[in-house]
Amino acid sequence: MTSTAERLASLRTDGYTVIERAISPTLVAEIKTALAPWLKGELFGRNDFEGFHSERVYALLAKAPILAALVEHDEVLELVDRLLPPHYLLSALLAINVHPGENPQDFHVDDSAGGLPLRRPRPLARRLDDLGARRFHRDERRNRGDSRQPFMG
Repeated sequence: MTSTAERLASLRTDGYTVIERAISPTLVAEIKTALAPWLKGELFGRNDFEGFHSERVYALLAKAPILAALVEHDEVLELVDRLLPPHYLLSALLAINVHPGENPQDFHVDDSAGGLPLRRPRPLARRLDDLGARRFHRDERRNRGDSRQPFMG
């Protein structure tokens, strides 16, 4: 079992951490069912950034309250409690469903989200089911020569 300290160290050095088997297959199925009404392959992005062949669904806590289980996960909260200032609010959940034919999008970080000087993550993209997973490794800050250490509160 990975400790919170080990996860924080991973965030510090790699820019991400993994919580293995964080949710059950049953919860995965419930989440997919809850998202189904908004992911019908009907409403695609309006520009290349959003993806002309991708669906994006915002405000998920209002649309699919079962997703609160991800936000309120004990191991997630242990990390967030150490990273964010007191009285933080976690409410900006979204789903992105990428369809065949979509243009690749460069990895990026939404720097304005939180304003913490964390190391640029080496992004990890993982599907919500066990059909497969891809890991993508690229440390943007190292590539730019930025050696600032991340804030670990």
